[in-house]
Amino acid sequence: MEVVQLRSEEIDAQTRASLRKLLWAAFDGFTEDDWAHGFGGIHVVVLDGARAVGHAAVVPRRIHFRGGVIDGGYVEGVAVDANHRGAGIGTAIMREVSQIVSDVYPLCLLSTHAHEFYERIGWERWRGPSFVVAAGQWRRTVEEDGGIMLLRRPDGLALRVDLQSEVAVDERAGDDW
Repeated sequence: MEVVQLRSEEIDAQTRASLRKLLWAAFDGFTEDDWAHGFGGIHVVVLDGARAVGHAAVVPRRIHFRGGVIDGGYVEGVAVDANHRGAGIGTAIMREVSQIVSDVYPLCLLSTHAHEFYERIGWERWRGPSFVVAAGQWRRTVEEDGGIMLLRRPDGLALRVDLQSEVAVDERAGDDW
């Protein structure tokens, strides 16, 4: 197996088709909007020959805090093929993601129900309320509270972020978070 980093525009048609198959199989209710959310950034792909068996994308997102906005990273489409789970592929992918965040973004967020997995590899749960910003207005996203996680950069830049404070991302088509 091979772990590769690819910018969205570098993904060839065969790999794109394999990723579509992987992501649609991994998530109930995966949509075209969900697919689109994963593009525009850097992908970590695990290939078994020509077949994608693992994936995560780090895409740029504006992250709002009361009093400021940061151009940060956001993780999308973390998936491992059902027949390859338990072999450390997800951990290897997220280690690559951590390096991307360290190299490119001041901080990174994701939304998940798999808290324990991410906490094991250095992510922290966001404890404050979540929002979406649309037309300059903050709208509560109570259903996301407790599911958002932050990765702090090793250089300590994100150490100033208060995990109890309010956090928001810009509204987008489909699932906002």
